[in-house]
Amino acid sequence: MSYQDEEGYQLNQTVTKAYKVNPRIKFEVFIHKVDGVSDDFKMESQRDIHSRATDDLADAGLEGVHLSFHLTSIYDHSIFEAFSKVVQKLIPQLPTLENLLNIFISNSGIEKAFLFDVVSKIYIATDCSPVDMQSYELCCDMIDVVIDLSCIYGSKDDPDVPAFDNQSSSLIKMNNCTVLYLREVNKFLALRPSRKCLSLD
Repeated sequence: MSYQDEEGYQLNQTVTKAYKVNPRIKFEVFIHKVDGVSDDFKMESQRDIHSRATDDLADAGLEGVHLSFHLTSIYDHSIFEAFSKVVQKLIPQLPTLENLLNIFISNSGIEKAFLFDVVSKIYIATDCSPVDMQSYELCCDMIDVVIDLSCIYGSKDDPDVPAFDNQSSSLIKMNNCTVLYLREVNKFLALRPSRKCLSLD
């Protein structure tokens, strides 16, 4: 996880060529292999890489380039979170979706809500509270469990009918009294709210 001369050159060349074609382009840079180091080191390295990349581009005469950096690892769900942030930038209705989720949690006592793409496990929107990586990983695992159980115990009469459909939902109570709920919104989207200390009686 460092900005080596070869990687810096490749980034500079790619950005330069793309920027000449479309000066309004925005770049999303994924910094892989960030596992096994402290959070402080990750953030310091990200700042260093961003600074060096920006300086290299400025030296090449490209000062108005928009670069966003994302730290990822194959050993956790950080790659999904990074893709979530990239995809959210492409959704013009994102502020409306976020506002609806904020209204939902403020009127229901829910602590956190995600709107997930079930297939990719990318969250399309979430409420305004910060995203906790452990909570996000739990969401992804819950989606896997629900889909697996739906495939095993769902309708087997018609193989063309997807296992996860408008009848799909799940309620899981964790040991720490957190209750997770997953409900299908449409063919590809699911709402996953959570709440602590909810009585299921």
